[in-house]
Amino acid sequence: MLGLGKKEDLSDDKAGKAPEEAKIEETPVTENEEVMDLSGEDMTEEPRVYEVSYLIVPGITEEEAGAEAAKVKALATGRGGESIADGAPKKITLAYPVVSSISNKNTTYTDAYFGWTKFTLEQEKINEVKEELDKNTNIVRFLIIKTTKETHVIKPAPRRVYKKKDEEPKVTKEEGKGPVDEKELDKEIEGLLVN
Repeated sequence: MLGLGKKEDLSDDKAGKAPEEAKIEETPVTENEEVMDLSGEDMTEEPRVYEVSYLIVPGITEEEAGAEAAKVKALATGRGGESIADGAPKKITLAYPVVSSISNKNTTYTDAYFGWTKFTLEQEKINEVKEELDKNTNIVRFLIIKTTKETHVIKPAPRRVYKKKDEEPKVTKEEGKGPVDEKELDKEIEGLLVN
């Protein structure tokens, strides 16, 4: 890990004055160490995988929503990124109303076009993508996450169908109830066993 260096003791408590020059000792990075910035983020040059999920305003046509999705995808590919997968925008009803402020005017949305795209991009350029998404007035809300290259599709569990047991099983009535003749009963049993 690249250290920012060790500061020498800068306090001069006896005199009450700080030295005029502070010396910082730099530590060189070896091949096995990762380069990190102050926030602890890995700053190596290898591109990362990101996914952008977004909501597009519902007042446009499906073709225009597709064009907006292409613009979002182009934000990454135009900066040297590589597209991995994407989902075309589909109109959905939102779980709760979303308020968006555009030109100091609040607008509430109850439905929107939802789309997503997954891409690789260098870490330094993801902030540029975020800034461009912030400027786009057709994007109501978006979310950028770090992810993996694999796209996992979770299938919903099959639903069980439960039958109501509000009725008792029906009992069929036997016709001609009366005394049972043992000889006839034996004949029927033997007939069933032979077949």
